[in-house]
Amino acid sequence: MFRMILRGFGSSGMGKLDALVIFSALSMLFGMLGRAQVSTASLNGTVQDNSGAVIPGARIVVVQTQTNLTIETVSGPDGSFRVRSLPVGPYLVRVSKEGFSKYEQGGIVLTVGQEATLPITLAVGSATQNIVVTAQAAAVESTSSTIQNVVEDQVSSIFR
Repeated sequence: MFRMILRGFGSSGMGKLDALVIFSALSMLFGMLGRAQVSTASLNGTVQDNSGAVIPGARIVVVQTQTNLTIETVSGPDGSFRVRSLPVGPYLVRVSKEGFSKYEQGGIVLTVGQEATLPITLAVGSATQNIVVTAQAAAVESTSSTIQNVVEDQVSSIFR
């Protein structure tokens, strides 16, 4: 098939080398654009109590504060949770479980391709007690952030 394309270019006055260069450039461009389309992140973590024991069945509510997109999940038997394909931006996380104080943390900002890990500790107490974390989230990067840099560099180089 590639030879047919080259023959067609050769007969139109364009050299085979020119056609090969154009074909290669277009292949690279579409390959980079395909990778640059990743615009989501994920948030995962473990819910535990003050003693470090995991808390299964905790209700986790993740809210994108710019759009009010709300996603709910429940921690698994090992206390872990994972929310995938989140649009990038600022988030608020609320966690609740009967017999524990409610937990809320804002200031979480997810970036392209990030897999942020959020450790959550619930205090034993009544559901009317709230624990609010107002400081910037200390999200731990569990994958390399170089993916974001590579995508940004490739997109920037296209438009130079």
